[in-house]
Amino acid sequence: MDLKGLITKNQCECLGGTDDYPLEHVFTDGGNSLKSDFDDQLILSVNFNQSIKIHAIKLKAPEKFGPKTLKLFINQIATMSFEQAESCPAVQDMIVDPKDLAGNLINLRPVKFAVVNSIQIFIINNQSGSGSTQLDYIGFIGSPLPAGNNSISTDVDIEGIKQHKQKIINLLKSDRPPKINDMEEYFWTGYSPKTLGELYDKRHELLSIIHDSNLFAQKIAEIVQQHHLDAATENKKAT
Repeated sequence: MDLKGLITKNQCECLGGTDDYPLEHVFTDGGNSLKSDFDDQLILSVNFNQSIKIHAIKLKAPEKFGPKTLKLFINQIATMSFEQAESCPAVQDMIVDPKDLAGNLINLRPVKFAVVNSIQIFIINNQSGSGSTQLDYIGFIGSPLPAGNNSISTDVDIEGIKQHKQKIINLLKSDRPPKINDMEEYFWTGYSPKTLGELYDKRHELLSIIHDSNLFAQKIAEIVQQHHLDAATENKKAT
C-alpha cells in the first residue's frame, strides 16, 4: 500500500532545497517539484506517525536532473548533516536507473526496512552530474506494523555489529558515556545517543563477553531492539 497517509508532514525536513520548492510538494503525485539550491545534493528526512515496513519507493523526476546516487538511512534521532551522511554507512546504497524516474517501483532490502519510524534519503548527485536536482514525487510502498509488533529484531544488522566490534569496544571502554557533541565519532552505528547511552550503561556485561563475537553481537542487538521497540511505543503514544 501507499504510505503517504502515514507521513507526519510537519516533522519532515529537507536540507539543500530552495525555499520556493519545499519538501511537502513531492508527497503529492502531480504537485509541484522539489529542487536543490546550491548544488545537486539534497537530504530528505521523512517521519511517519507509526512504525511501518517499507518494501519499495517510487520516484518521479526529469531523466536529466532526477536523483541518481542515493544513501538511505532509517530511524535517526535528528536530520543528518551532509558531512554525517557522506561519512556514515547507509542502510542501503542505491543507483537509480533513469527509466525508474517515471515512477517505477524501486525495491528495497526488506530486512533492512522491516521496522521504520523515519527514513532519511541523501541524494548525492543527479543523472547529469551537474546543475540542480529536481524531484517531482516520492512515494513509499509498504505496510503499517500492528501494535505490539515484535518483528523489530530484523532491523538489527548482526554482521554490521561484528564488523564494527572494535569501535563498539572503544566506546564501552571510554571513561564517560557518549555526548551529543561527540556523536559524529560514533555515527557509524546508525544509533541515537540514547541507544549508545544504554549500551554504555551495560558496558561491564558486554565487555565480559567480547571473546565471543557471536554472543557479543547478539547481546548488543537485543539492547538495540528493545530501544527501538520502546521508541516506537513512545512515538505511537505521542500521536
